[in-house]
Amino acid sequence: MLQNLNQHTIANDVRMRATSFKGAFLLVEGRSDQKLYVKFTDSSHTQVLPCKDRSDTLGAIGILNSVGFNRAAAIIDADFDRIEGVAPPHSNVFFTDRHDAEMMMMECHQAYSAVMSEFASPDKLATWQAASTKPLLDSIIEESAKIGALMLHSKRTNSGFKFGSFDNELCFSDFTDRQTLRIDRDQLLQHVLNRSQRSHTPRPPIHASVAAILASNYDVRDLARGHDVLDLLGFGLRRTVGSCDQKDCEGYVLERFLRVAYPIECFSQTSLYRDLKAWAAAQGGLQIFR
Repeated sequence: MLQNLNQHTIANDVRMRATSFKGAFLLVEGRSDQKLYVKFTDSSHTQVLPCKDRSDTLGAIGILNSVGFNRAAAIIDADFDRIEGVAPPHSNVFFTDRHDAEMMMMECHQAYSAVMSEFASPDKLATWQAASTKPLLDSIIEESAKIGALMLHSKRTNSGFKFGSFDNELCFSDFTDRQTLRIDRDQLLQHVLNRSQRSHTPRPPIHASVAAILASNYDVRDLARGHDVLDLLGFGLRRTVGSCDQKDCEGYVLERFLRVAYPIECFSQTSLYRDLKAWAAAQGGLQIFR
């Protein structure tokens, strides 16, 4: 169970495995990431090991580096680090190309199209698209960036706002227009403040901060969290451009489908893939990918 792991047990596990396995070790942030990256690796040359979270992934790599172990690397979500100008803390730690693995996968037309072919209604999608000036995915990412901007404000100000995860999701119907799929920033803020038990927090300074973030030149694919993009897409597939049941189009369901559909042809075009290959070659010719 991942909850029983910590940076020390992970590092010890790698060192024990290394006594009989002479290939590379790739540490990732959780089971979902393990399922993604193991698709592209050769198990006879690379073991992909899940950690509990980002902190333990970085901690374990730090421990292994400190004892001179040079056959381990880590992949972590960039989160807001790229926007904030923060580099990976070690040369064998690599960021996803976008905010997170889900956003990186959403850039793959083949994977996104597979999701839409499975869940969207062509007629409803065409109707929505005719009324919009942007493709659906571009619009959803831009709208989700409003959540990302509020998250970044919370991070910068240590506000501790609660945004949820796949098992405790934001309620998009509270702040999203069913027809346009546009997010109302005032309603979003009120929803987040309520779930954070901060409903009486003054809102004007937060609105100003979020507006400034959105007006910056940040790439929305670095600002938007993939979790929110998939949740908003699921909301649209249930209410606007599809006819899914709630359970069939939850964000976590779409994430699984996207992961299965994401091919090596897309992954091999990422900076993450190229940087990992370069690192492996520099460690005496380790082989990570198939």
